[in-house]
Amino acid sequence: VLVVNLYLVTDRASSTISSGSLNVTLHGKEQVTLKQAQVSDDILQRKISRVTLALDNDTAIESIKVEAAASTSLRIFEVQATLNDLPTTIFSPPSPGTISFVSSGETASNGVVSLLFVPVTEYFDSQ
Repeated sequence: VLVVNLYLVTDRASSTISSGSLNVTLHGKEQVTLKQAQVSDDILQRKISRVTLALDNDTAIESIKVEAAASTSLRIFEVQATLNDLPTTIFSPPSPGTISFVSSGETASNGVVSLLFVPVTEYFDSQ
């Protein structure tokens, strides 16, 4: 069993209390879902939050999706993942800059807002 520690680096000043849910999904090759977990609301109280997940196999994590539902306003700069004792992989959004999950008024019509993070090395290689 692999233990994956995810560290979500957020901007507290731009984040508001959520009345909805925040989910994290780990994807392998071809967007196969490896693991999904709900993140507790206290992510908004911290600059860096840790989420620990267990994986049954050692498939490489290709991307990480963070989804927000209902009234969440959250800016995430990056997600860092460590597998057991291996070096940390830093994931960032494919487009530069920070991403905001819009507040409840705009989200109400859309339902879920999601953000995909890819390894930073991939991002720089494609430049």
